[in-house]
Amino acid sequence: MRLRVLSSLLLLFFPACQLAAQATSNAQKFSPPTRKFRFTYNFTVKDIPSGAKRVRVWIPVPQTDQHQTVRVLAVKAPVKTRMTQEPEYGNRMMYAEIQNSALGKAEFTLEYKITRREYSRGDYAQLKRTDQKPSVVSASMNRLIAPDSLIPTDGKIKELAVEVTGSQSGAVAKAKAAYDYLFTNMRYDKTGSGWGRGDAVWACDAKRGNCTDFHSPQRRYRRLSLLG
Repeated sequence: MRLRVLSSLLLLFFPACQLAAQATSNAQKFSPPTRKFRFTYNFTVKDIPSGAKRVRVWIPVPQTDQHQTVRVLAVKAPVKTRMTQEPEYGNRMMYAEIQNSALGKAEFTLEYKITRREYSRGDYAQLKRTDQKPSVVSASMNRLIAPDSLIPTDGKIKELAVEVTGSQSGAVAKAKAAYDYLFTNMRYDKTGSGWGRGDAVWACDAKRGNCTDFHSPQRRYRRLSLLG
């Protein structure tokens, strides 16, 4: 009798161990890899006019979300700062107010510790296979694809977008075509003036700029591809 009970317990125990091991293996398999970074963001507000009574400064702050955790380690500033939040999209910003500055400039440094979790929905070939139908724009996206003063969706901008992405089918293929065009035709160059405003028309004419200028045409092409 004891032998039968022991045998039954062993039969229950080993499958349970196998299930536990499999669950642990699956958890490890689907747990996204992470990387940790220390990030320093510094800038200088220059040419503050003599006698300026108040200078207001807004500083972008990275967001914590399901893909990354952001921790502010240190803030170095000539005045007291406070965290604020933009109401429309919920982006965090640090705010500073400089009263009666006599130095003509103000230097700021923010130090972060960021834990980034890998996020992938597949490679280009995998995404393209599941994205051959025309894009359907949800109501929540209307504000994001609407034109604005620096990213229009008509005239010269529309003509170039059709030329670059018009032969492609699906949002993924159109986005890839826009990326390839920008990577081939634009260069990272902050000389002279005009760069850094996110002006899509200027960026396409000048074919240079900083990251803001690269993002602006890409957003324009995506808006037009979603619109039609």
